[in-house]
Amino acid sequence: MAEPGTTSDPAPSAQAPPAPAEPSARGVLLTPHLLLTALVAAFSLAMVVLLLTGAGAWFTRVAMLLAASAGTAVVVVRIPASWRARTGLLVTAFATTAGLLPVIVGEGDAPGRVNVSYMADLVRRGPFTERLPEPLTLLGFSDVLVSDSLDKVDAVALDLTWPDEYDPFQGFDGPNAHIEIYDTPARAAERARERFAVLRKQYPESGPARQTGTGYYVFTDSELWAGGAKGHAYVEAYSFPPGNSDLALVSGTITAVLRYTDRMAAQASG
Repeated sequence: MAEPGTTSDPAPSAQAPPAPAEPSARGVLLTPHLLLTALVAAFSLAMVVLLLTGAGAWFTRVAMLLAASAGTAVVVVRIPASWRARTGLLVTAFATTAGLLPVIVGEGDAPGRVNVSYMADLVRRGPFTERLPEPLTLLGFSDVLVSDSLDKVDAVALDLTWPDEYDPFQGFDGPNAHIEIYDTPARAAERARERFAVLRKQYPESGPARQTGTGYYVFTDSELWAGGAKGHAYVEAYSFPPGNSDLALVSGTITAVLRYTDRMAAQASG
């Protein structure tokens, strides 16, 4: 306590030490720590690109997926905390995409490398034992001309039939479907996207239409078109009546035919 008549100097207040300065972006980017992280990120991106091309057998794609996932985890751990918060959404999207790649790229591809020429021969010969949606039945296979796809390995038509009472009008030429075989699953999926674009351009005033990663359907004034890809096969169904109830019929047809091509691919795998 200070004596009367005297003053005392106030005690100096405690102050927190200044926070260390954040390193500049240029300084961070030039550190070996970040350079190594960038190399790991580039490696992970390369694995994703290879997966999207459909290259390699199933076990090769699994190894590439694991490498890409591990690389993503390393990048998340090694980047600075401030960057991690800013890029969290991008990293999450990248990791999610990597997790979905086996479904997008490898779905339907039988274990082992497919002998595509042998698969095409098996598809043409059958037997087709898959169940088509009622009232459709398969009479057999026949040649089909597909002039807008020169790089296909083979194409074969399915001779479909149903009772006459299902024809929307007399002389109805349908329903029809055919199978196209391609060297890679990526090319088969690309074919599905190409056909959707062509049909939308050919029928600009068409009714409902929808496209997914490997399939589509398009309603026109007179018929319903649909297509789907799985593994090395692209299947197209057309000349179905343009009714809502017929959408289930045409999609069920494509699903059954893709099961058939899947089975043939498994038999043609080494």
